[in-house]
Amino acid sequence: MRNQFTFYKSFDDIIEDLTDKQIAEYMRSLLDVQFLRVKIDDIHFEDKILNIVWKSQKHSIQKSIEGYLNSQKGAENPFLGVYETPKEAKNTPLAIPSEGGRQQEEEKEEVKGKEEDKEKEEGKGKEEVQVCSPADTTADKAREIISHLNQLLHTHYKPNAAKTKALIQARLKEGFSVDDFKQVHIIKYAEWSGTDFEKFLRPETLYSNKFDGYLNQKISDYDKMRAVSSQTGMSALELLRAQGMAS
Repeated sequence: MRNQFTFYKSFDDIIEDLTDKQIAEYMRSLLDVQFLRVKIDDIHFEDKILNIVWKSQKHSIQKSIEGYLNSQKGAENPFLGVYETPKEAKNTPLAIPSEGGRQQEEEKEEVKGKEEDKEKEEGKGKEEVQVCSPADTTADKAREIISHLNQLLHTHYKPNAAKTKALIQARLKEGFSVDDFKQVHIIKYAEWSGTDFEKFLRPETLYSNKFDGYLNQKISDYDKMRAVSSQTGMSALELLRAQGMAS
């Protein structure tokens, strides 16, 4: 006679919300079937909920029993009780794992499922970083900053040059905005253009640790507009319109 069987966690999960009375009736039936006192198809409950629960577990219970019967083929007095080995099982080997093998398979599937979920979460995290990466944002800002400088000076500085990129990133981390960079461009251009200091109109100087001082340097609006106008060809009125200060 069978003396043990595997009680899977799925059994516990499915009966967790049942009442004590329902659990007792379910467990009594499960024991009768697993120890071959009663055929699984003879189990019926008056309680409709128990019938639903039993049907949801019936396949797993049946496979467990068939695995046991298959392992006992050829043994002397393999079991006692009313349950009989299916006729087809006498001639056709069942491709059903033993209880231990089935449990291992379920455990493997559970581990595999957790690993797949973890990979999905990691992949999702990577995808989010790629879409919203701070590095991408910094690169976009660097391109806008250097484009403004090149337009003003008619130069060809590269936003991805290592030194330039490092200086821009350092100032951005300090809280300065793209507009602050553009303001420094205009201030220093208005001051240095046409002087011996014009050679210092370059990223290495403009974005140094003196950046805050340059930004707060007092230069008249007239000087700023005159400097930009001479470089862009825009009139003072056009400059004011471009800045939204005139209609």
